[in-house]
Amino acid sequence: MRKRFDKEDRRKQICDTARRLFIEKGFENVSMKDINKALNISVGGLYHHYANINEILKDLVVNSQEYKNNLLASIRSASPEMSLDEAMIETVVYLLFDKSEYSMLYVMFLIAAKSDENLFEVSKELLEKSKQEYLLLLDFLGTKDYECFINDEFIGFINSVKIGNYYLKHNNEIEENKIIYRDFVRVYLENNR
Repeated sequence: MRKRFDKEDRRKQICDTARRLFIEKGFENVSMKDINKALNISVGGLYHHYANINEILKDLVVNSQEYKNNLLASIRSASPEMSLDEAMIETVVYLLFDKSEYSMLYVMFLIAAKSDENLFEVSKELLEKSKQEYLLLLDFLGTKDYECFINDEFIGFINSVKIGNYYLKHNNEIEENKIIYRDFVRVYLENNR
């Protein structure tokens, strides 16, 4: 007899399975049928929780925001002697080269949002929410010096590098040049305070 999950546990199970499949095969190569087969649940059971694969990806990206939000704190605690400027720069550079599942899912989401109007709207909502959370962090830190990291041009730069890394699989070559990216972010910060 199959174990019955409550709604939240079932959605988590679906997301965990989809995340694994997305990472293994790529978002564009996974269907609802693949997720259904991997879970071994009824088709109706899957569609009861998610109308389509984009909804699953959206939930995965929303749930990964906490990971991103904790990066600065983890960098600061690992190197307490680091200045706030250096910690912010290091956080940005880390985000550029992050190879975590969360980062991969984020890139898949960005790519899918270009061809799906609902995901595009969700991406705009998530961006605004992220900006508000970032501004709260800056208020907590007592500074406005780093607001330039949430302007559209800079976010476009971050996303472009992440998408390029994802498609070109040149992380190792680019990663060897992290110092160039640190210098770029440092100069950008100095010129946009």
